[in-house]
Amino acid sequence: MLIENENENENPKRKLYSCGNRYYNGLNKLIYEFTEIKSSLFENDDNILDFSVRNYHTLILTSHLKLIGFGGNFLCQLGTGDTKNQSIPIQIELPKLRFNEDIYNYHISCGDYKSFLYYSPFSFSNLEEDLIKLFRRKEFCDISFKTENGEIIKAHKLILKYRLNQNENQNEKLQEIISKNQLKNQIKYLK
Repeated sequence: MLIENENENENPKRKLYSCGNRYYNGLNKLIYEFTEIKSSLFENDDNILDFSVRNYHTLILTSHLKLIGFGGNFLCQLGTGDTKNQSIPIQIELPKLRFNEDIYNYHISCGDYKSFLYYSPFSFSNLEEDLIKLFRRKEFCDISFKTENGEIIKAHKLILKYRLNQNENQNEKLQEIISKNQLKNQIKYLK
C-alpha cells in the first residue's frame, strides 16, 4: 500500500506500508497490521517513484534513482551479485546516468525468481510536461531572472516565447468572445 501524506508542514511524501508474511520478504515474521517500511536509505527529500512486490522479494525505486531491495535472494533475484537473503532494505547498484532528469519513464517489476528494471530517456509526456522539464534543466537555460527575494531563476528563450505567444492567442480569443457577446446584445435591442 502506498500512501501520500499532505501535511502542511512537510513536502508531500509517499510512504510504503505492508503486512502479511515477511519470512522471505523482510523481517522473518508475520506482520498483522499495515506497517511502514522504513530505512536510513530513504533521504528526507527522497520519494518513492515505483515499487514491486512478489512472493520472495521487494524492490523500491526512489526519486534519487536509488533502487532499494530486500527479501529472498536465493536465485540472485535482487541483483546484488550474490545469493544472500536480505532481511533489511539494501541499496542495489544501478548503471550511472548523466542526468537524473533524463529518466522520463521507469518501471520495476518482480517475478518470483527474477526482477526487471526499465527506464528510458524517451518522453511520452505531453508538450506542457516536456516544456516544464526543459525549463528546469539549468544547463540549457540562456536567461536568468532575479526574484524579489533574491532567488535566481534560469529560463530558456524558446519557452518564454512559446508562453508569450500562447497568452497572446488566448487574449485574442477572449476579445472575439467579448465582441460576439456584445453583438448579440445589440441585436436583441434592435428587435
